[in-house]
Amino acid sequence: TVVAASYGGEARLVSVRPDGPQDFADRLLKLSIDCFGSNGFPRLELAEATGATFSATSYVGPEPTGHGRALLRQYLESVLGLDDGGGGGGRGHAELQLVVSDDDGGGTEVAVDDGAGDGDAGSPPPSSHSASSDLGPDELLTCTALLCLVCFQLGPAASLAACRAARSCASAMGTVRPAGNVSRAAMAVCSLVADRLLKEVDALVRGGRRGPTQQQQPRGQAQARPRSAAAGMEYFESSLWLLRCCGCHERALSVLQERMSSPSFRNASSGSSGGWSQIKFDSYLTTHLSELWSSRDDRCMGLVLTSPATAELLARNPTLGLGVFVSTHPRNGDEWSSLRPGDDPLSHPTWPARVVDLLKSVMPPGGDGPASPVRGGVASLPLTSGRALAVAYLESATGISTGRPADAAADLVRDGETPDGGRAADMHDELSYLLLEGVVAERGDGDGGTDTPAGAAYRDKLRRLLAWP
Repeated sequence: TVVAASYGGEARLVSVRPDGPQDFADRLLKLSIDCFGSNGFPRLELAEATGATFSATSYVGPEPTGHGRALLRQYLESVLGLDDGGGGGGRGHAELQLVVSDDDGGGTEVAVDDGAGDGDAGSPPPSSHSASSDLGPDELLTCTALLCLVCFQLGPAASLAACRAARSCASAMGTVRPAGNVSRAAMAVCSLVADRLLKEVDALVRGGRRGPTQQQQPRGQAQARPRSAAAGMEYFESSLWLLRCCGCHERALSVLQERMSSPSFRNASSGSSGGWSQIKFDSYLTTHLSELWSSRDDRCMGLVLTSPATAELLARNPTLGLGVFVSTHPRNGDEWSSLRPGDDPLSHPTWPARVVDLLKSVMPPGGDGPASPVRGGVASLPLTSGRALAVAYLESATGISTGRPADAAADLVRDGETPDGGRAADMHDELSYLLLEGVVAERGDGDGGTDTPAGAAYRDKLRRLLAWP
């Protein structure tokens, strides 16, 4: 409450209404128009996602300037809780106050007050929006997308901020499913911004050409653009995170695979500081696929099995590719003992068999290789064939290679005593067949029937399985 007094001695109390969701939506849209212009961003989609009023949607605004872009970035970083180096997400971060007031032209002026100063006694009473207020999924998604877009226009120095914001949003949102709690309009804002960034990054990384969206900018709008391939790769990663945030997982995987197989993109990015090497591409892809596989959502898990990216990763880097499917398995006896029945790797009626079929179809490069050092009396197989990949997966899923207690394993495969309909027993049979095939296939020729090192590993694994309950 503010006391207003006149020179004549009259006084009245003025109550300042705190900001609500409508005020936030209108202010965000007006600041975006001041920054990008009326047609420089997904204006209608943003208005629908946030519920902005018609007056804010039809606001024209001044000619975009560098000040408008810096102002929007400052506002969005404060709302998202990113300006203090926090993890983002807009939940319980910096307690900065955004001092907001309307200017004479119908626009919005914003200043950040950290409480250190006394302020100007002659300034009008401001309203405030606390950075610690919770953001809903739609607001979090749209604010992050706009922050990435304005950072791109601010140049290379803001590339890390954009990448950090997109990564923080993905962490807060979790694995977004196509039929989640995010509106279509918010997803459209995020997807359109990501597509625009990808077009601009392609032009920058592949030779510094003017991107399509640059040519469509209003006349006289001078905008800084990142000139280095390193900054371009930061924005490329931001685009991937944005696609994941809005549930466009198939699009994100496709974009990553397309860039990995493009010689011009790979040569331009890997030859610069901050560029992505092959192992970084593979690691990012593995993380995304693992997130989808561990979500336990049928559509996400089906995408992992059917995506060409999965098969190519398995063929290119079998160890990382196998990790997508075994990363959620128990790794020792204690974890197996505390496992709930519904979380058993073999509890699903179809996924284990489909994973085995996929792994058996893979043909990793490298040919025959020596067996790895002996672990627990049994040598590890080199992952140089689809058979070896399937064996490694089944040994992990059944627990034979990770110390599953013998009594629990016996209960799992005993017919008629488990609700899995004999699926665990089927997987044990599949493992025994694969091991037997490996023994036969790796039989040495012309050397008295002596096993090769891989053949000896198959034989030892078969003996261990037959001796297992």
